[in-house]
Amino acid sequence: ALSRHEIGASRRVLGAIDEAIRASHGDAGARRDLEARLLAVLEGEGTPDSKDFACRRLSLIGSAASVPALAKLLGDERLAHLARQALERIGGAEAREAVEKELTRLEGSLRTGALHTLERLAAREAAAGAGRGPEAPRP
Repeated sequence: ALSRHEIGASRRVLGAIDEAIRASHGDAGARRDLEARLLAVLEGEGTPDSKDFACRRLSLIGSAASVPALAKLLGDERLAHLARQALERIGGAEAREAVEKELTRLEGSLRTGALHTLERLAAREAAAGAGRGPEAPRP
């Protein structure tokens, strides 16, 4: 049902997904399942609004498995910012390398945004490597 969601429609399906995310706290298997279902929306024929929602939720529960699908959105005017936010929260070498790879096809503000994301990812890696604490905890 999420793949057909549009702004202004009933939020019941969105609420059910949010509740499933809350209920999955501490359950890695349930999180992986939710992540896979959100990725299916991103990679499928979802509406722009459903993909917006999926990106926002992947910024909460996404893992390295989400990086390829999110990186593909870096050239999408509407979704690039949300994809970058999710990639920054996921972090790690996979996210950094995916953004670097996509830079070759980006121009203008999309390229500038990706460069800012690379700066934030590098700063996060440097902080973790400098012993200033672990990476930000994941919900």
